Amino acid sequence: MITSLLILGFNHTSLIAFLGSVGIGVGLALKDNLANFVGGLIILIFKTYSVDDEVEINSSYGIVSSIDVFSTTIMTFSGDLVTIPNGNVVTTQIINYSKTPTRRMKIIVSISYDSDIDLAFKVLNEMIQKNKNILNNPAPFLNIDKYNSSSIDIAIKVWTKNIVYWDTYFELMKDVKTTLDSVNITIPYPQMDIHIKEKEM
Repeated sequence: MITSLLILGFNHTSLIAFLGSVGIGVGLALKDNLANFVGGLIILIFKTYSVDDEVEINSSYGIVSSIDVFSTTIMTFSGDLVTIPNGNVVTTQIINYSKTPTRRMKIIVSISYDSDIDLAFKVLNEMIQKNKNILNNPAPFLNIDKYNSSSIDIAIKVWTKNIVYWDTYFELMKDVKTTLDSVNITIPYPQMDIHIKEKEM
């Protein structure tokens, strides 16, 4: 074939350069496919995650939709399908939220500086105790997370069974507002005070 191309008038230097480029391209493609194939075998053999697991891979967060020997597909919570080469998967951090039977939840609640902190802690603790999905061991924990410019942030840290994690999360998010409203503790919104200086005439 090469002889035929030379007979047809192709410059041998250009032809060698072209064939070298093709060879490098094919080599890189084969290398990537081999890395993806090996990565797929590692995932399938060691069961790093399975279909329907809730995972975070390469900053993509969602439910594993499918796994093959070359790639993993995740359905994100916004409905996007993200396909990740398995070669990349095995060289990055993987968080598998479905792997353990229990999981910790952290919710930040903001209250105004005028609020009674002790009262806020009391009613939030009572709210936690009423929720049957929250585990007693490890024990629930509340603490002041941060003093913001217009609010005090309280961190609610609780453990729940993985299977009811999201149900519990949305229940707490709903109950926080009604619980604080019941004792007239307000959740502030960002405010900006503007002072206008008048020039002296």
